[in-house]
Amino acid sequence: MILNLDEVCRKNRWRTCLHDFAQTTQHKWVTSKKAVSKVIDDTTKRKFRTRDVNTGYCRLTPCNKRKHTRRSTVLHTAPAIDYEEVEHGKTTTQTTFYDLKVDKQHQLYRSYYELVMYVPWQNTPDDTFLSADVQDILENPQRHLEIDSRHSLQRLEQFFKVYRIYYDEGSVATWHCMAQR
Repeated sequence: MILNLDEVCRKNRWRTCLHDFAQTTQHKWVTSKKAVSKVIDDTTKRKFRTRDVNTGYCRLTPCNKRKHTRRSTVLHTAPAIDYEEVEHGKTTTQTTFYDLKVDKQHQLYRSYYELVMYVPWQNTPDDTFLSADVQDILENPQRHLEIDSRHSLQRLEQFFKVYRIYYDEGSVATWHCMAQR
């Protein structure tokens, strides 16, 4: 059975969390034209092949049995719920993610990772977990200093606030969750 992304969404597979989706869905790149191999050197038989990403698509199919996915090593840190939020000017002078101690960075990233991996979301995690007001702040370059950085203190702290709500409800970081093992 071959599914495209629309069919996957229609069959409610998107209602699962990213971790379950990754374990139960496999992908295969299908090309519409054959890649041309170029000889590197006449003395060897090795060839160099490039792939044009515009001439193919990814085919999603359900797995016959659940496959193992490797967790992030960030999960081997202190629990994310123990993170204490930064109050600029009061508790610390650090204003960027990379100014924090490594342990604090890992706790923040762990809260984001657990939220995205083990709680169902649609479109993007920002659309699902963050309010429109918070998204406006994070998209404004004058109010969000780390907008071009891979990790942003403001953004991850907003996700941590959502993580704390889900943690209090008991819907994330449960004892049977892979993140807590």
